Amino acid sequence: MDRIYRRMSASAPFVSAEVSNLLKNIDDWSFDCFSVNQASNGQVLKSVGYELFNRYGLMYKFKIPTTTLKNFLTQIEAGYVKHKNSYHNNLHAADVTQTVHYMLWQAGLTNWLTDLEIFATLLAAIIHDYLHTGTTNNFHVMSQ
Repeated sequence: MDRIYRRMSASAPFVSAEVSNLLKNIDDWSFDCFSVNQASNGQVLKSVGYELFNRYGLMYKFKIPTTTLKNFLTQIEAGYVKHKNSYHNNLHAADVTQTVHYMLWQAGLTNWLTDLEIFATLLAAIIHDYLHTGTTNNFHVMSQ
């Protein structure tokens, strides 16, 4: 497993050695998103998203160019920090994404789901609070 991990991690063009080392624990319940966020200069979602898409082989299976995924994750991360929301931010999205991965991995769901279902599940976790303003739907309705 470690040999596979090293091969996949070596292809990560925008992840530092420190971040890569922290991402080795992504399969653990106690994974520390805060440390990854600090080591990646606030780009925790990009780091976690890239790692998981790479780990599951989704980039290869769906022919996603590295630059396309990098640009997508960069834009999604920018949307999460746009409103300076203290909870529904990129760190929260990375934590949810890693937790979804943990559940897929530990429950053995990866053996039952198709590649497309795994792709959709991880993508949903990544974007679930994109551009969240920190206010409720009722607030938006009442403020118009």
